[in-house]
Amino acid sequence: MGTSVSPCAETFKARAKAIDAAWLQHTLEKVATQLEHLTAVTMWEDPIVTGGFVAACAAVAALLFAFVPFQWAVLFGGLYTMRPPSWRVVPGRGLHSPTSELNLSRF
Repeated sequence: MGTSVSPCAETFKARAKAIDAAWLQHTLEKVATQLEHLTAVTMWEDPIVTGGFVAACAAVAALLFAFVPFQWAVLFGGLYTMRPPSWRVVPGRGLHSPTSELNLSRF
């Protein structure tokens, strides 16, 4: 024997789903807008804003080099350069595609 759900409860659930969907759409719209602004800043669409962004990045880099010893910067740069090949992302190759070394080892 099945239970019947009242029409009032079904209407409430439908409205709750609609409110959740509207909230999600609004949130995704805000995220997309912010990402478009970030893209516009880095693509020189507005030279004044991009110049300010470059100046701010240079100021942060200057502060970083003022408080971080040069030897540490060289150490971290060297460690980044010598990271294992499995941690590197090669442009143009998919994440799970085989490397050329694996292809040559099949012959």
